[in-house]
Amino acid sequence: MPKLDHLALRVRDVKQTRDWYTSVLGMLVEFEGEDPPVAELKDQADFTVILTEQRPPSDCSLYFQVDDVGATYREMVTRGIEFRYAPQANAWGYGAALSDPDGRLVGLWDEASMQAHMTPKPE
Repeated sequence: MPKLDHLALRVRDVKQTRDWYTSVLGMLVEFEGEDPPVAELKDQADFTVILTEQRPPSDCSLYFQVDDVGATYREMVTRGIEFRYAPQANAWGYGAALSDPDGRLVGLWDEASMQAHMTPKPE
């Protein structure tokens, strides 16, 4: 089965968006270029997000798996990071969501919480 390992996002400002993904989500800069502006960011699972500039930016949603969505949410809130919503049941399962600099939904979830909140309960 193929394994997805890169995703390209078109953003208004590569540097601003790069800074948000590195400071908020802890992604690492893998590569940067200036002409045209581009940044490649890597997560701890070796997945790469490629940022390129486009106005208006394209829309999509990103979902990142974390060890514990509640603990991650609390830690990020103490750093002053604003969320769209705290961990909760929602249309895509269970998790929290923030917005990147272009207003794109960035969801956070963990396996245990997803299973605990989405598994049907016996009647």
